[in-house]
Amino acid sequence: MTSKVGVRLLTVAAVLILLAVLRGFPETPLGAAVSPTGRSPKLLWTAERQAVWSRMKADYDSNRSSKAGQWYDILKKNAECACRYGDNGMWATVMYQVTGEAKYVTLAWARLQRGFLKASGRALVGNYAREYSHEMVVMYDWLFPGLSPNQRQEFLAKLNEMFSLLAAGNQYTKAMPIRTSDTDQTVGSYFGFAFLVLATGDHNPTAHDLFGNSFIGGLDATGTGRTTLRNAIKGYVTELAAGGEWMESSDYNLGTVRLLALGAEGVKTATGVDHFPEVTAFLDDAALRQVYMLTPDRKSSVQWGDEQTPRGIASRLFSWQTTNGILAGLTQSDAESGPYIQKLVHDLADQYGMSGYLSAEPWARFFLLFNPYARAAPTSALPLARFSPGQGMLVVRDGWTENSTLVAVHMPTNHPNIDHQVSYFGDFQMYRKGTWALTHPISYAGPSLRGDGTNTMLIGSFSSMAQFKRVTAHEHGAGGAYTYIAGTTGGQKSAEGAYDPPPTFLHEWTRSIVYLPSSDQRSDTLVVYDRTNAQNPTNLPKFERYRRASPDEQSAILDMPALKQWVIHMPVDPMLSSESISWNLPDGQHVTVDTLLPQPQRRVVYDERILWRTRVPPAERKWQVRILPTVERQWDTFLNVVQVFDSGANLANTLLRSDDRSVEGVQVRRGGHNDVVALFNGETGPALPDIRKGALSVFDTQVKSTLDTARLRPGGYTVRWTSTSAATDVLIFDLDRSRNWRVSIDGRPAAALKVSGQGVGSVAVQGTGAHSVNVLSN
Repeated sequence: MTSKVGVRLLTVAAVLILLAVLRGFPETPLGAAVSPTGRSPKLLWTAERQAVWSRMKADYDSNRSSKAGQWYDILKKNAECACRYGDNGMWATVMYQVTGEAKYVTLAWARLQRGFLKASGRALVGNYAREYSHEMVVMYDWLFPGLSPNQRQEFLAKLNEMFSLLAAGNQYTKAMPIRTSDTDQTVGSYFGFAFLVLATGDHNPTAHDLFGNSFIGGLDATGTGRTTLRNAIKGYVTELAAGGEWMESSDYNLGTVRLLALGAEGVKTATGVDHFPEVTAFLDDAALRQVYMLTPDRKSSVQWGDEQTPRGIASRLFSWQTTNGILAGLTQSDAESGPYIQKLVHDLADQYGMSGYLSAEPWARFFLLFNPYARAAPTSALPLARFSPGQGMLVVRDGWTENSTLVAVHMPTNHPNIDHQVSYFGDFQMYRKGTWALTHPISYAGPSLRGDGTNTMLIGSFSSMAQFKRVTAHEHGAGGAYTYIAGTTGGQKSAEGAYDPPPTFLHEWTRSIVYLPSSDQRSDTLVVYDRTNAQNPTNLPKFERYRRASPDEQSAILDMPALKQWVIHMPVDPMLSSESISWNLPDGQHVTVDTLLPQPQRRVVYDERILWRTRVPPAERKWQVRILPTVERQWDTFLNVVQVFDSGANLANTLLRSDDRSVEGVQVRRGGHNDVVALFNGETGPALPDIRKGALSVFDTQVKSTLDTARLRPGGYTVRWTSTSAATDVLIFDLDRSRNWRVSIDGRPAAALKVSGQGVGSVAVQGTGAHSVNVLSN
């Protein structure tokens, strides 16, 4: 019986033969151009892209000050000077394909001789192979007609050496020589192997042998597991990165998405078939991600996880712009994303300049796909909020001007182990009027990946559980009046299948965040409500089964100042009152945290210069406050209203409870606005079973279904307040949508209450003075 490997080899061979036949009958459609080198490359090249480059050259020759002429000037100068940092010959390679001039082959070959061609052993694998293996194959493919037979042979031999070493792995990797928990290594290496067989398979038998390895998985996925590199990529794209946010940190994500986009497109151009439809769909989301994650003034970006360059993006503009240009080129025909990422490329070039240090000058890869003539459109046509379910990332703003406010909430979902994985849950940040008004330390490793280094909670010294964590609701209100997100974590701390782990202690932590922008842009409000159901791990059996090193979980539990800690960071030593925490920002903005629940409570202020001696850059070590219940209980709720505002803004917040005290919320009063009443379910949630098979932990579906719905309320209640505005906007969260709901206002006959798919009902109550809302369930 024919083996799967054999079928793959035959399939690739058939594709290569078909391509050879088709290339024998060249066709030049409108808006296309033939290759000036006398050979059409197999990877990434199209006749339409050749036409774009030809037009750029013509614009450069006739009007060097035009935007396309300026881009071409950068490409030409960098190719000819061979002076750019990290230049491996790609600048000159692109210019050779653009012009067909032999001098660029000479320039490219000189760079290859200084770098790739003299490398050997470990220097050819690891991070190098991840980042450059596919690029080396592209250079071989594009330079091929200009190389001598001896040069081709030398180049191909080095490629085979690199990929043979990569396929061999090391003594620890065994059958899977590339760790699929390392997503950038997986993506970069896989597409290197694919490029090698597609570009050289017609004259290089080694390429077929390498690509035929079972761990590669061919060109088409058979699932989303990690049994092959190809399947792993599909799992990354469709599950972990759904919505456009990759999973390895905001810094790493720029590079990995570049490798993914170039790889899928290279396979497509070489075969004429879209073997990566999941990537094609993903790229639209990835393009919009670039737009949303930048701050409104484009001076910073939302950063999370491992970051080597905190705050401003100037030193990383080359990475942003390279990724932007690749994504813009690939989505230019998609009206829902292409014009907006195209506009971002232009805006960054205009704001920071197109060439030179700390400018928006990209890497040479940018020019492989970017089309400066594609349509651009202002972002004002985009929705104000965007949610990426794979990573639980919500980004919302109150407008699209440079002074608009941006709020980011991160509730990472539960997924298989990934490098650079964060352990926190429920973090929030706010960028307002040119500064990070609410943020926390940004660093590589250390606290920025944990609960004590983000704006979240620590429960039993941890910030999330392995068994369950995900966003359970998110909604953007009509007209941007509010944005809401809720997420839950709980269950077993140890991984599924762990041997004899300590019992479940966190039965539920649900965080709900409501963002309320203001129409006068004088204030921004976050209502943060936390339901917590947890036992002290030291009071449960098997405490000794918590880790003693890397990290030391036992010491962290024993040293915690309280079972539950609500953590928020600030740039200065804060001021504390009986009801709030407050501080002033360097630019004159003010921040308050009205600490409404729990009652009673205590606060602990930490100077992070003392708290952290390593990992966190000195400039990122500021201050933090932790809110702690005075009495340890299994069930607690936390209600905090975080507001950033300008001088003179009139703000007040009042704790509300239902008559039976099972619902909790707040009345938010802002001068010149309707009062807002936000109500949450405060009923105690159920305890979770700790299910095992023998001594092994089991992630039972019962736990998932319980935590999926733990925050939802089946029964009614009555809440009363006194309005100070002409109308009150009442937001009722946590309603069980499977029930029929009605609402009675001020004792009048009940009317049907429309409940959204996210369990949210809303009513407008007219008039100042005393009011009541009676929520009824059938």
